[in-house]
Amino acid sequence: MLMFNERFNQEMNSDNSLLENSVKNHISILHQGLTQKVNTDKLGLWKKDLSTAENNIIWSICGEIAKKNGYFEDGCKKVSYFKLSYLYDWFQFSYKRIVVPTLYHCLPFKFKYF
Repeated sequence: MLMFNERFNQEMNSDNSLLENSVKNHISILHQGLTQKVNTDKLGLWKKDLSTAENNIIWSICGEIAKKNGYFEDGCKKVSYFKLSYLYDWFQFSYKRIVVPTLYHCLPFKFKYF
């Protein structure tokens, strides 16, 4: 046991220890992109590749923060996603899941039984 402790201490105190090389290797792999120049080839690519619908969805999610950071609504149109069918679906849902069960639970037992 003593030999292991001595070897461990020698390894930790040496300049070129295996542990130190391993850590340096991992750090260099993680941060290798920091030494390269910024790639500007894809700058503004969203203006060409995204459809108007995709652009509107992204802007509806991130628009307020984007405005605070100096971005503009390039290519966005004010689109209403409300459809009359959504209102119909909401009424059906509320009727089936809220109104009917509430009325059923309020009825006396005799009415529920028959």
